[in-house]
Order: sequence, then structure tokens, then C-alpha cells
Amino acid sequence: MKKSKEILSPESLNDLEFKDFKSVSGVFFHLVFRRYALVTSLFGVFVIVLALFLFAVVEFVIFNIFAIFSSILIYAGIFAAIAERWFMGNFAKTIGFKYEGSAPLSTVSGKIFEIGSSRSITNVISGEYKGHPFRLFHYKYVQRIDGRRDKTFPFTVMEITFEDIRFPHMALRSRRMPKFFRSGKDELEISLEDEFRSHFQLFCKDNYQIEALQIFNTDTLTLLRDTASDFSIEFADNKVYIYDNIHIRNKKDLHELYEVSEKIFDSIGPLIIRLSGHFDVMHKYFRS
Repeated sequence: MKKSKEILSPESLNDLEFKDFKSVSGVFFHLVFRRYALVTSLFGVFVIVLALFLFAVVEFVIFNIFAIFSSILIYAGIFAAIAERWFMGNFAKTIGFKYEGSAPLSTVSGKIFEIGSSRSITNVISGEYKGHPFRLFHYKYVQRIDGRRDKTFPFTVMEITFEDIRFPHMALRSRRMPKFFRSGKDELEISLEDEFRSHFQLFCKDNYQIEALQIFNTDTLTLLRDTASDFSIEFADNKVYIYDNIHIRNKKDLHELYEVSEKIFDSIGPLIIRLSGHFDVMHKYFRS
């Protein structure tokens, strides 16, 4: 007899065909209402009995409602986590990459990873792109809004590492994305041309304005405006990040993100390589 942890795990779903599912939600509904329909029915009976008992014994209506909904959320959360790990792991296989459930924050470098609390990296898909280490992952942090309530900010992140290059900090923020980046005392905003100003803000470390404009030139900004105006890009240490401010959990959008990211890296990659030696020289004079 299988142990419960083996039954309720992504590995227990190896008999499913990835081609039959378009999204994490599709896997979730299959598990809850088809594969484990009997378990769901029994759980439904349990919830009804719990509700009848609580309302008969406990006078605090709010407590009763909270207890009932908490049990439903816990049940749904278990299957949602299993569905997500299975779906993202199989997506990784389709593009020839590896999958891990999480990664430590010590592996990332961008300023976005310094904001808020309860920060976490999950669903890490990793491999190589043209000889460079490459990762796709989900990231989220929690931040207090207006001093009254906590809000969770989710992102899907593409990361490529240039192991022999140290970048000055640069960030191109989509105006559709929350203000995840705060410029420091030695960083400034670069004014963009009118056709791009309504879509993006460009920040960089002082004294590197020319290099930032060489990378985010008219061709690159046009590509981003036309195909990825929701995306923000950050250069930090030896990594380049592309951010989308949602957790993507379906095949169509994951493939689109991966393909658009390839186009972006193909566009800026040669420029980065050409500027690498220039960065090394400038860092000696301007890096604190």
C-alpha cells in the first residue's frame, strides 16, 4: 500500500499526459473532480457535518464561517500545490530544462529581491541558453500598503547569467508594472524619446548613461514596446532579469514569455558582450 505522501505528490501523476492540459488550473480540476472525486465527495460531507456541528454548538458566526472556509482552502491548497509542481515540471521537460520546487534568495541579485517580506522563489526551471546559465521561476514578496494591509506582489522571472561580466545597475521599468525599483543616491532616470516614454522608465548608475542607452537603443525599445511592453528588465551584478508581474501558469503564456525572452536576449546579447571590456575599465573609476 502506497504511503499518503506518495499518493498526494507530483510523482504520483506520472500516468497523466502533459499534452492533455493547458494550464495548472486544468490539472487542479482534473485532480479534485475526476481523479480524486471520491475523496472530494467525502470531504464535502465532512464540511457539511462540520458546518452543522459548529452552528449548533458555537454561537460566534464569524468563527464558524472562518473555520469552514479555512478547511476548504487547506484542501484546495494541497491539490493546487501538487498540480502546479507537476505542470511546471513537465513544462521544463518540454523545453529541455530541469525543474526544482524552490531556490534560495542568495542565488538572485536584483533590487526587486530586496523589497518587502515573505520573499520566496518557487517553480525553478533551469538550463542553458547559448552557453549561459538560464532560469525561469516564480517570485513573490509581501509589502504593507498604506500602513494598513499586506499585499502580495507576484512575478514570473527570466534570468540569464553572464559569468565573466559585472554590470553597472540598470533597470527598464514597464509603466504597467508596480514600482518595484527605487533609485539610489548614485542612480538616476534617463529621459527616453517620446514614443517610448509612455511605456517605460529607464534608470542606471550614474556615469553609465551612455552604456545604458547603447543597450536600450531604439531597436531594443521598439522590440519591447511591440512585443513585451508589460515586461521590465534589470541588470544586476552578472545577471539580466526579465520580469512579468504575474505568476504565469499556462502553456501559451509560458511559451510566449520564453520566446519573447529569447528575442530580447538575442537583441541585447551581442551589445553586452561588446561592452563587457568597457564595463571593466569604467568600474575601476566609478564603482564604489
